[in-house]
Amino acid sequence: MADQAINALSTKTAPETSDQLLLVGAGEPQLIDYDKLADAILNKITSKNYALDAGQMTLLAALNKLNSETIKTDNNFTGNVDNVRNSVVWCNTALNAPSNIGLLVSFSTFNIGQIFVDYTQFLIYIRWLNGNTNKWSEWSAI
Repeated sequence: MADQAINALSTKTAPETSDQLLLVGAGEPQLIDYDKLADAILNKITSKNYALDAGQMTLLAALNKLNSETIKTDNNFTGNVDNVRNSVVWCNTALNAPSNIGLLVSFSTFNIGQIFVDYTQFLIYIRWLNGNTNKWSEWSAI
């Protein structure tokens, strides 16, 4: 086996826990357990900082950030829709909504967009909050 060409060896498509792989580097060739190599690769991937739109962070930090900014839902909102951010809410006589009953989708945190689907008249309304002036546009049916 020692003199066998490497391309003459059989191939394996799914390594098992007990498998070992040959490492050839600057020093003597060495064996490494498949699990230890997998752990080393995973640690390298998860600890590396990546340049993302949200800045430099690890994959775990990016997933945590994404998870913490998920859209919130409410199935019977009766408050003021002017204060709704990054949410999907079912409105039931909510303040400043274009209609008494409908579905509100609000997105972003600075220049906020809102879409309201009127359940009673089957209309769709939109409006925007200008983050600089903190003033809402009028609801517009589309």
